[in-house]
Formats: sequence, structure tokens, C-alpha cells
Amino acid sequence: MDSTARISLEAELCELYDKHLSSLRSSNDAEVAKCELEDAIVRQSKASCLDISAKLTQLPRELRDIIYSYVLEERPYDRPLVRFFPKDVVPPSPCCSSSPSSSICPCSTGLAHFLNPDFMGETITLEILDAFKTDMRAEKGRRYRPNYSLHWSELKEFASRELFHLGTTLHELCEDMRLSVRLNIADVLTEEKHTERLEIGLSTAPDDAIQSAVQALSTLRSGKPRRITLAFSDEALERPPKNMNHVFRALGVPFRELKSSGFDMRLTYTSGDRDL
Repeated sequence: MDSTARISLEAELCELYDKHLSSLRSSNDAEVAKCELEDAIVRQSKASCLDISAKLTQLPRELRDIIYSYVLEERPYDRPLVRFFPKDVVPPSPCCSSSPSSSICPCSTGLAHFLNPDFMGETITLEILDAFKTDMRAEKGRRYRPNYSLHWSELKEFASRELFHLGTTLHELCEDMRLSVRLNIADVLTEEKHTERLEIGLSTAPDDAIQSAVQALSTLRSGKPRRITLAFSDEALERPPKNMNHVFRALGVPFRELKSSGFDMRLTYTSGDRDL
């Protein structure tokens, strides 16, 4: 961004900020002034980021990678690229296929500017994501391997949803991390929880979700082999109900497929505070 454009943007921000303060004092058009100020801040942020991006592209790739590593390595095992995903929500908000820009798409909500292609440009954003994958590969020789955990109902979106209008998926981004799939027994049992404990039946509603999870697990075969743990849990039951055989049989197909493709497949079952 040249000095003239920067001065113009700063002057616009100052003008809109003064207008916003005046509107607050007079209570007239306060919301309009607020929106104008927010839009101006976004425009200046975008212009500044694109300016940085243009300067980055003039550097050799080796130097750019050093800069990306500095951005990513805030603290070991507490990386900002992992933290940008909302806690316990996988993956981020869905992209709007009709939207040509990520800046007006829900998938950019709360997204760091350096991961937003609308701010940094597609080339730089893809390079930053590639640097993250390289960083995860470097963790392989260390004692504590990064782990990504998600709920079983999120597997389909994990495997297929495009991220940030960049043509990549969360599965591809986290291909060098261990994967833990959480399966809570309460999600697949009927509400007849007070009948004979080991005769609890399966509800029909989750069957479609189970099949969706089965199909999603099968699609992971196209990726790099990794450790995948199916982590069953139930705090209410003392041991697995008999009708869980239905779930185990359904998931057994992709489990064996992945195992034969070189994946390190594991299964755990936690009942209360006991691992069975």
C-alpha cells in the first residue's frame, strides 16, 4: 500500500470514528455510524494484509517458510492454527458455495487474518497451511504426537467439507495428526434406559448417522495412513449393552478396510471411570 493510499484510509477511519462518537452522544443514526466504522476497519485491515502479502511474495520461498514458522510456533502444542477452530466444533462454520469471497462467508467468522485468503490472498494462505502440515510432520519423531478429536457425527464433514474457499479439507490439513473419533453410547440408544440394562435397544433415528460415519471412515483410505482411535464411552452402563453389536458390525467394515490400508486402527471402550 503506497503512502497516499495509507493516509487516505487513516483519514477515513478518523472521520468515521469521530462520526461514530458524535452519533453516540446524540443517539441519532448510531447503528449506521457503527456499521460504517466497522466496514472501514475491515477495508483498512484487508488493504494492509494484502500489502504484506505482496511483499512476502517477493521473498524467496525459504525465507517465507521461516516467517510462517514464526507465525505458527507461538507455544509448543498450543498452536494458533489449531486454536482457530472453535472449541468442540469440527469443522468451522460451513462455506457458502454461492459466495465468491470468504470475507462474507460464515467460515471466516473468528478466522485469523493470516488464514483468510480474502485478506492475504490464496497463494500465501495455502503456503501457511502447507507450513502447518510440515510442522505437524516434524512432530512425528517427538514423544507427544498431536491429536485431533471429533465427534462421530462430524466425520462426513471432516472428510469432505472444503475449508476457507481453498479447495482443501480438514482431513487433508490434519493428515499428520492422530485422529480420535468420540462415540457416546447415549447417542445411539433408545430412551428405554430404565429397562433391563443389557437389553437396551438401538434407536432407529441414528441409523442414518451411523451409515454416514461408516461412509466417511471409508473415504479416509485415500489419505495418508495415521492412527485412528474409535473411542466409545458410556457413563451410565457397567458394560456394553448387547445390541451394541449392531454398531460394532457397522463400523467394523471401514475399521478393517483402513487397517488393511496401513492405518493404525484402535478401539477403546470407557464405562464410567473404567476402560473395558
